[in-house]
Amino acid sequence: MWTFLSNLIAIIANAFKLWHDEQLRNEGRQEVVKKAEEDAKATESVASAAASDPAVIERVRSRWDRARTRRTPES
Repeated sequence: MWTFLSNLIAIIANAFKLWHDEQLRNEGRQEVVKKAEEDAKATESVASAAASDPAVIERVRSRWDRARTRRTPES
């Protein structure tokens, strides 16, 4: 009888531990997703600010032109 009860308690304790570990993993995933969303917003705001800067626009255009001319086959 005592063996049965101790085994039952051990099974319940292990089930609770597995459930608790899964909850902690889910919280960790949620934190990673939240951080990724914050990083994406920050990147978007920096990109938006850079896109409105004429100097940045000119640098991108010149790099694009250089890359395009390098890829163009010579006649």
